[in-house]
Parts: sequence; C-alpha cells; structure tokens
Amino acid sequence: MKKFTLFLAPLFLLAEPPTLNLIGDLYYSPYTGAESLLTLSQGIQYVENWAVKKPNPPHRGWTPSLERLGELLLCWEPYNYMSGVVQHEVFGHGYRARSFRKEGVRVRKYKFGFPPPFGPGGGVTYLSFQPQRLTPFQLSAMSSAGVEATSILAIRLKLQWLQAGCINPSQASLYQYSQHDLTHYILATKDKVSYQGIADSEGDIQSYVHILHATLPKGHLTTHQIRRWALINYAEPFTYYAFYAWWLYLITGKQMDIPLFSMGSYGYLPGLRMGLTPFGPEYYVENFLVQDKKPIYFYLRGGRYAGLSSCGLGIEHAYIGSVDGVPWGFRADVWYQPNVPYKAHASTNLLTFDYAKQQHYKNRFGGAISLLGHIKISNGSALFLQLGGKTTGFLPGETLTPSVILRLGFSFF
Repeated sequence: MKKFTLFLAPLFLLAEPPTLNLIGDLYYSPYTGAESLLTLSQGIQYVENWAVKKPNPPHRGWTPSLERLGELLLCWEPYNYMSGVVQHEVFGHGYRARSFRKEGVRVRKYKFGFPPPFGPGGGVTYLSFQPQRLTPFQLSAMSSAGVEATSILAIRLKLQWLQAGCINPSQASLYQYSQHDLTHYILATKDKVSYQGIADSEGDIQSYVHILHATLPKGHLTTHQIRRWALINYAEPFTYYAFYAWWLYLITGKQMDIPLFSMGSYGYLPGLRMGLTPFGPEYYVENFLVQDKKPIYFYLRGGRYAGLSSCGLGIEHAYIGSVDGVPWGFRADVWYQPNVPYKAHASTNLLTFDYAKQQHYKNRFGGAISLLGHIKISNGSALFLQLGGKTTGFLPGETLTPSVILRLGFSFF
C-alpha cells in the first residue's frame, strides 16, 4: 500500500480539483471503495492527458468527434462499468459479509465478466454462512448491500463534480452506473421470487423482496410494486447533466459547467432517490449546496412498510474551517427506526423462529457523528482522518451495530 501511494502521489499533486482521497477502514466499506475508485479514475485521466496532448481549444468536426468517441467507449466505458461492478460486489456485498465476520460469514470468491464493449460484463459475490447464525434483517442487508454501495459512489462523485465546478465527461457513464444501479437492477428483475441464497441466480432484488415479505408479510411487497417506486430515481438533475456532458464533450471536446439554482451566496441542487433498508424501502430528498467550490451535502429520508415507519436526516460539511491550510469538517446523521434485531440471540434457532409474528418492533432513535480532518504533509497532500461513532441502526455504508467510525488515508489537493 505504501509503495502504491508513493508511486501515485506525484500524479495527484499535479491534479486539478477535486480533492482526491486514498483511504481505508476495518471492513473496506463503500466509502473506501468509492474514494479509491474515483482517485484511480483521476490518475488514469492524468496519465492520458500527459501521454496524449490534446489541442486547446478542442478541435471540432467528424474526425475529432470520432477520436473522442473511441476514447469514451474503448477506454472510459470499460473502466466506469467495472468500477460500478467492483463497488457493488467488493465494497457492497463483500463489505456486509466482512462486517458479519463474527457470525461466520465469509466471502468465498468474486467472479467478474469482461466489461462492455469487450464482453458481457456482470459480477457475482459467492458467500458462505450458516443461516441459523444470522437474523433475516442481516440477510436483507446483505442482499441490498450492492446497490447501497453504488449509491454512495454516486454521492461521492457528485461532491467531486461540485468541488470542480464542472462535470468530467470521462466519468459521465460512471455516474449512470452508480446512481442507477438500483434503478436498472429493479427494472430488470422478474416477478418470480425464490430465495436460495445471497448473490445466487435469482438476483439481489428478488432475494431482498422475498426475505422482506417472509419476515414482514403485512407489507405484501412485490417486484412489480418496487419497479414503480424505483422510477423516482430519475427525479434528480445529475442524471440529465451527465448525459448532456457526455454528448457535449463528444461534439465539442469541452466540459460542462454545472447549472445551479441560486440560494443567497450558495448554489443549490436537489434530488430524489429510493434506497433499500432491512425494514423496507426508504425515500431520500438529497440537497447539495456549494460556495467557493466547497460543497455541503444534506438529506432527509423516510419510509413506511408493513406498519413500520422510519425517518432520518444527515449532513456532511467537510469545509467548516482549515488548520495549516487544509480543511476540517464533520458528518452527522440521526434516525428514528424500527428496533429490529441485527444480531441473533445465542439461544435463538433462526431456522424455526418466526419473525413474521414479531410485528410490533418499537422505534428507537439513533445517530452517528464523525470528525473529518486533515494533517498537512506538503502543499499538495495531507493525512486524512475520519473519527467518530454510531449507535445501533441502519446507515448506508456503516455497520448495523454500534461501532467506532475510523478511516485513515491520504488526501491530494
């Protein structure tokens, strides 16, 4: 890891904004995967720009457009597709499995296909576990962990674009793969549900629906219903911005500045999306504020399924202040969720225990807060630190049980 970081550091010291991060944590969470994949993307682009001198201003016409089309389809499309698949499998399903290590869950292997246009693509995570050691809410979290991870990748990418002030066209399809991983997965899911195991041939969404219905049958969730609900994911501007930015670069060779609503001294963009929790679907109202290329992210979330309701809100502001020229900030989340069991009692036989009869899970408050900071190394780099903790509850990208939040790494400005 040290050799890898030292090798890439000279590239990132010369990179334009946004800030790039190489971080790690105990279970290799979706946050570590997202930041690392985006950093690698910027590194590849730096090497490309160094190796291929592009004209400034860009040339227009059929020949330059065909060259840019080849760049987007043959270079960036395979990388963006595989980034989404790796985030989904390794830092999604793999993360939840690693966080359930004490319950005996293990990742047996990952399997990936060649990405388009060179192959059919796809990925599978093969797990080994004993069902009697897990609650159905843990199984549900493993089923939906892939699309949970890609939604985090989409948020991190939006924050980087807002910091840069424009959309990187080489990452446009990466945004579509991450933001709409859940959308496309749901829309492609058949009505049949027959749960046989996590990441089996039935698919994540069918597994999720089957486990949720078997555990909370009052909800009567079907894949047909969830397909209609997933259409809300298109009610957000970056989907259309990314599509336009791809075509703008193809035709003109230029990047697209991000149109923002004016809110005082801030630029503002809203968005809607759906997410999956162990106790049912939730809806997010996402909000992005930016001032002087310093983005703030905050959201409201809520849902109601099978008589169980949930709500929450959160904020991430990484630029509250600076120490020695590098930023410091925080991330905070609070929620009010059903008090479902995320850990099996030692005396409970989950093969015979009927969770469907336990329909009166009382809600409880929970929260998480962490410090986001940097310790300066040089004018272009710093040590990265995220330190905090969370209570019991579902928070995307974090453990289900109480835990310390600790991520360490490097940032390059």
